[in-house]
Amino acid sequence: EDPEVRDLLVPRLWPHWPGEYCGASKEGCGIQILKLGQANPQYIINHFKEAELTRFYIWWMELGNAKQLELMKARAEAGQDPHRSRGQIEIYDCTGISYWQLHPTGLRMLARVLGLG
Repeated sequence: EDPEVRDLLVPRLWPHWPGEYCGASKEGCGIQILKLGQANPQYIINHFKEAELTRFYIWWMELGNAKQLELMKARAEAGQDPHRSRGQIEIYDCTGISYWQLHPTGLRMLARVLGLG
């Protein structure tokens, strides 16, 4: 884990990131919810470089992988098949999304960054 990302970038960008991890399904899949109505892409593009967003997103994906490994380990310790889990469940909550959030430059940058995953 990159301490610069964890200690400097994550605290700055996290409050503006619409995603969170919130438990697991009964099959052991991690659940990620993205509350798109709370996103502020214009703020992100005005305050963060694309390279910073890329580093943050890689951290976010690695966090998801770490959570998935924790869930698999817990299943194994409980005597369940850890490989039954098939990855993460992503929920996209579009409640409250509005036109101003569809900032064209921000969306293009997000598309490039999210294309990593």
